[in-house]
Amino acid sequence: MNIEKVVAPLLLPNAKRRLADEYDAAQKRGDIAKRGGERSGLEHSTPPPISD
Repeated sequence: MNIEKVVAPLLLPNAKRRLADEYDAAQKRGDIAKRGGERSGLEHSTPPPISD
């Protein structure tokens, strides 16, 4: 019997859940864009200086 066929179904759901939790935490920290949000990066960048 192939061990991967036995172990993978047991580990995969937990791994996917942990990945989703990390992704959600990164969104809350602002490390990655939220769904439907500004994706150009302009929302967090400083505006150019205004010259006279």
